[in-house]
Amino acid sequence: MTSDDRNSPYEDKIFVEPKVANVVFDETISVILNDRNLRPLLNLFIRGNFTVKELVVEYEKITGKKRSDKTIYHYLKKLSERGLVTEVGKRYTKGVKATESIYGRISRFNIYYRINKGFWDEEEYLDESTKILQNFTKLLSSHLDIPEPDIECVRKLMMQHDEFLSKEMTSFMETYIAEVSDITPDTPVPDLEKITIMLRFYILVTKAPKFFKDFEECFGKK
Repeated sequence: MTSDDRNSPYEDKIFVEPKVANVVFDETISVILNDRNLRPLLNLFIRGNFTVKELVVEYEKITGKKRSDKTIYHYLKKLSERGLVTEVGKRYTKGVKATESIYGRISRFNIYYRINKGFWDEEEYLDESTKILQNFTKLLSSHLDIPEPDIECVRKLMMQHDEFLSKEMTSFMETYIAEVSDITPDTPVPDLEKITIMLRFYILVTKAPKFFKDFEECFGKK
């Protein structure tokens, strides 16, 4: 982990501090979160920042499994590509020209959406999202005994829903930063994810009137 000890043989310079909350749009994020090789690293980063050499040591301590520097770099690349981990600083060792990269988490709290960003309106996902919306509207119109609504209205509603929830949850985390800081150090990543799911539920329930009004504009009243 990084050191602030003046007698230490090295000096750490941190350039990036973690955000309070980060919204991650990724339909396959559960694969990463449940990966037995990657999860130990995610739990380690809750404790602080690390160099690769430190991660090699700590990884073996908590898993009993040895991993090479190369393997740890590979794991870090996967986590970085998913927006979970990044290089946050450099370690300067006295008498050594070369520096070491220091890695850390991008945010204290990740808010996961198991769909890709832009899923509802970007060309790449348009066929898939349209089919989903068609089936959804058909199912609800049958249940509510009303004509099927305009799919584009529902598409817009889903886009507003994703944007609204992202902003509301991020604002919630930033408002209660002290509480977030208190619970994250001792809470495993899977449990943190469950907390965000519950927060999403809470925000939806408390903001239900707004969403219900928008819903009626698409589906109409029975």
